[in-house]
Amino acid sequence: MRSLFVLQRLRYASTLPPVRTLTTYPRKIPSHASVWDPSARVRSAQPNIFDHSDEQSAPTGDLQDSAGNRLWRRHLWRAYSLAKKTDPDLLRCLPPLAWTALWNSPTIKNRPNRTARAHVQELYCDMLAAGIAASEHQQIAYLESIFLSDKKELALKKWELLDSQEGAGRTDITPLSHGPLIRRTPEYLESGIRMYGLAGNPVRAHEIMDNLFGLYPTWNSDIIKVVFRAYARSEETKHHGTAKAIYLMAQGRRDTFTTIEDYDCFFVGFIQAGNLPHSKLVFGDMVRYMNLDSNYSQETIHQVLRRLRMLYGLADDIVKTTSVALQAISILPRAYFPHVFGEWMQLSAAQNAPAAVAQILDMMYTRGCQPETFHFNILLKTLFHSDEKEHTLKAENIGWQMMNEAAQELPTRSPFRSAAEAISHAERAQPVPPEDPSLPRKVPPANANTIALLMQHHSTSSGWEHVQYLAKQMEKLQIQPNEQILNIVMDDECRKGKYNKAWHIYQRLTNPSYDSKGVFPNGATFRCLWKTMRLCFGEPSTSEESTLPTPRELLAEQLRWWNLVRRRADSDRFKRGLAASDLGAIYKLIMHSFSFCKDLPGSLVAMHVLRQKFGVHPSNDAAHIVQTQIAWVDMHGDTKDAQTQYAHSGIPGKVSKQMGKIYSVLMEARFSRMGMGADDYARLSEEEKGDIGLNSLSELIRVVLKRRYPPEDVEAMIDQAKEDIGVPEISTGDMDAFAVA
Repeated sequence: MRSLFVLQRLRYASTLPPVRTLTTYPRKIPSHASVWDPSARVRSAQPNIFDHSDEQSAPTGDLQDSAGNRLWRRHLWRAYSLAKKTDPDLLRCLPPLAWTALWNSPTIKNRPNRTARAHVQELYCDMLAAGIAASEHQQIAYLESIFLSDKKELALKKWELLDSQEGAGRTDITPLSHGPLIRRTPEYLESGIRMYGLAGNPVRAHEIMDNLFGLYPTWNSDIIKVVFRAYARSEETKHHGTAKAIYLMAQGRRDTFTTIEDYDCFFVGFIQAGNLPHSKLVFGDMVRYMNLDSNYSQETIHQVLRRLRMLYGLADDIVKTTSVALQAISILPRAYFPHVFGEWMQLSAAQNAPAAVAQILDMMYTRGCQPETFHFNILLKTLFHSDEKEHTLKAENIGWQMMNEAAQELPTRSPFRSAAEAISHAERAQPVPPEDPSLPRKVPPANANTIALLMQHHSTSSGWEHVQYLAKQMEKLQIQPNEQILNIVMDDECRKGKYNKAWHIYQRLTNPSYDSKGVFPNGATFRCLWKTMRLCFGEPSTSEESTLPTPRELLAEQLRWWNLVRRRADSDRFKRGLAASDLGAIYKLIMHSFSFCKDLPGSLVAMHVLRQKFGVHPSNDAAHIVQTQIAWVDMHGDTKDAQTQYAHSGIPGKVSKQMGKIYSVLMEARFSRMGMGADDYARLSEEEKGDIGLNSLSELIRVVLKRRYPPEDVEAMIDQAKEDIGVPEISTGDMDAFAVA
């Protein structure tokens, strides 16, 4: 029996050495694109409602948040709680110094004490019961602890009660404590502003703020940010106008804006409110008053680009995008112009406006800013995507002019720079006077992206002679190819039926020599590889001479690639390239490739890899592909004549129909075990339906394999497939070969 298993392993084993590991890596994500978290800056700019700088010190001195002090506070509170249970009259005997130490225990600044609020409330009630007068700070901390314990209405009611205790001798109001009444001290008013602001009542918070600055004009202006955020978070449009008025009022106070984070509080507030004009106002003031237009450090440039990207994010049409770009051009130095115009062109191209992109490029010339290859590539991409013949011909003309410029210049390899690095480099370089708009306009030389756009256009229109010429020119000019060129050249060879050469190109460009940078594949690259494999193995004449890897090896290569990009912020971009517009398309390509190789265990593992690693469920055709594969699996290794005779006999169709009936029986048995009817199944989500179908197909494959081999050999073959693909720990269904019928 083990000899049969050994033969079976050899039958499905790879005949080629393992596919090499990728030696190229994806490009770094620009920090201004997705790394910056504006909410973190807002949180740091907002005052902490439970942060009191005037807190009394503990008797042991200035308590820092160290491990020793945390242990000291824990022991102190435990001893206090134990003493209360032992002697109820202890509270009246404690000296003032002990109450001070206890109060500092749960309310120490920057403390990691999860029970601080409960301790504050308990300690305050104990002081009240013992007849101890609570200080102003303690009364405010008690109210805020109630507020933060999801008792907002009670805390605000008690705060208003204190506010009404203006006259001595009032008998109609029960005081909050036996201590001195709080009479509009700045700390008391500030606590009310914070609580009303966080409770979503900006109008009342605004009233209290006016009282605060009326009584104490020199009080800290940070409290203005709390009221502003309350108005900015409001869903009422009129409150956004009030938020702008508060921002303008804050500008009149010198202590409000001292750092860039102070501006961020107002800037992000307007951004989250979706108010583009007000956001632009703050951005302009930020650049002007914080001298961001004269500081070319990397950090400063990043700050400008990050906020500019956020403004572009609010622009949902060309008019708004134009207003953002024009403001940036008017307030930022010339070193920023290439980036600003580039972002402007990209957003206009995303809205399918080729005329607007052309006008922006023309504006660069009129403003004396020489467009770079990057800008022309955006124009070419927009024109090529247009359905108008005039735009296509214009793009071809511009693209070939750029190729001529590249042929006339010496090949140079400029180092890759981020946007911030390019701006900083441009400012440090020798100042270049603005271009004279009356001079003839020069077209920049082509680069790899330009060649990729031209190749893509000509390959779509079957102009393969142009594609070959561009490939030769690229090699002659020593232009490093990119992933788009890799995909186009591979697809070109695949269309010609040269499948081995397509795989050789992939290996050569993704595993380059020491003097070459290499290309990191994208999702479309692997889609092209699977298409190449499917076409190659689908033709008996080409499958025998194939040097392509096995489906198991290619899937293992794809998993290694995915592990390099799956944790990136732009991983969806790679996944969309793999699946294209139809998630079922890549599924069918992979399943057909395993089917042509008669690899049932590999098909089983591949389905679960696609589900668990890429989130792709079995398509509607998956069951039919598996059934057809089962019908042909017995002919693996037979001669061509035997396979041809088998195909003409009509047996494959009959076996496939028989597998379909078995699959239906297995599905009915599964529904019976689950106690599920047709109506219950219809109410399931698409993901739940996909999982049921995947487990049913796994059961079908195990049932078929079990008819030929013992259960332990079936599971051993599946484990071998998992090892070959590189997922030894992956689960492959809810039933093993010992449990299936």
